[in-house]
Amino acid sequence: MQTLRLNHCKGLRQFPEDMVMSLRKLIHVYLYGCSNLERMPRNIGQLNNLCTLTRFIVDTRDGCGIEELKDLRHLSNRLELYSLRKIKSVNHAKEANLKQKQNLSELLFSWGLERFDRTENEACNEEEVFQHLEPHSKIQIFELYGYGGPEIPRWMRDRQMFQCLRKLTIFNWTRCKNIPVVWLSPSLEYLHLYNMGKLKTLCDNLCREGGGCSTPLQIFPKLKNMFLEHLPSLEGWAGNSAGVAIDSSVIFPVLERLQINICPKIASFPLSPVLKDLNLAGCNLEVECLWDIPRLPTSLEILWIQRSGGLVALPSNLGDLAKLSGLMVNICRSLKGLPDGMDGLTSLRELRITHCPGIEEFPNGLLQRLPALDRLIIHGCPELERRCREGGEYFHHLLPIPDKSRFRTGAPEAESTIIAEAEAESTIIAEAEAESTIIAEAEAESTIIAEAEAETSGKKFLRRLLPSCAHSESDNN
Repeated sequence: MQTLRLNHCKGLRQFPEDMVMSLRKLIHVYLYGCSNLERMPRNIGQLNNLCTLTRFIVDTRDGCGIEELKDLRHLSNRLELYSLRKIKSVNHAKEANLKQKQNLSELLFSWGLERFDRTENEACNEEEVFQHLEPHSKIQIFELYGYGGPEIPRWMRDRQMFQCLRKLTIFNWTRCKNIPVVWLSPSLEYLHLYNMGKLKTLCDNLCREGGGCSTPLQIFPKLKNMFLEHLPSLEGWAGNSAGVAIDSSVIFPVLERLQINICPKIASFPLSPVLKDLNLAGCNLEVECLWDIPRLPTSLEILWIQRSGGLVALPSNLGDLAKLSGLMVNICRSLKGLPDGMDGLTSLRELRITHCPGIEEFPNGLLQRLPALDRLIIHGCPELERRCREGGEYFHHLLPIPDKSRFRTGAPEAESTIIAEAEAESTIIAEAEAESTIIAEAEAESTIIAEAEAETSGKKFLRRLLPSCAHSESDNN
């Protein structure tokens, strides 16, 4: 047997102890979605013909440490490493020799057994071990979960390290003060940061090279998607070598999608001339207007404003967004009303206002001046709902709108459904983003397939292994 595919085998917790002896000819082992797997078979490093090993779990048992990767020099594509906190010594991290595995293009590091485990007790040598897990410089996708150290390793400060990186995801680095030096990467298109309690700025020690002070400095020159969540100390976008904020001097030239969720100290908004999708959310933010946004980018097509308890006014230039097709305002209980001038939203197709009881009316004549509007959702705004119902002053203006059914229903079942939906939409969860690529690949793989001719020992091995996977299949059904 050369290929073993066990994708999404939820019942698989461990392998038979003699797996390595039984399957000496293995070249590919696919373990996508085997989230309950607790440890690897002993001495997997003896399978030195392996080209694919999608998941490796570090354990303290002999023959199960990170050093087992030493001779697996042919590994390619994606490698996910879990339980890195169990690495016994710096020498074992060195022996893994990740830098020499030049065929790897995607790496996942998780210090816990699962990627979304919260940091508990930092290992005493965690920072030093991380320093010796340096990969080669052509990695394209890098995901990092649960590192407990206060500083990034030295190799992450090398600008040349991330010249090919397209996607960077960092979750639950609760003690770390910095992110890798990726803000000048010529390739980074996707950045997702979640639960980094000590992070104060995205770019530090930023030096201007050429150009006057009046010329904005381009950072993240290829970044298209940025998600910032649960960053309670984040204050700005960039600082110079003296530690002084230079937010007004930087520009995100190609940023198209931005989500900012529960980052209460952010005091300014990045200059983003081609931004299309903006999602701003915060839990009871004590602000009277949106972050310092002199003007919303006229390129905007989707605008979400949600869960901002102290927000009392929307941007005054909202009506200038001629390309805006969707406006959603959700759970802003202090919001006093909608701004005048919204009749300039000539491309607006969907308007959703939910759980904003302070909004009691539309600006004068607004409904007659939104020619593209074909979906209107009003809920949790009692006075506005009353005006929209049959007999209300807005009712006859709503007749041309095809989808307007929700704001008229007051049944408890419907209300709970809408609230649940609103909460689900307002929660920006990275797991879905992080999983999408993996699942797409995994679905293309058939689950529990053994390719190629298997020797007798391989068949016996499969007969012992398959019951746990069959059990997993029945659970899913």
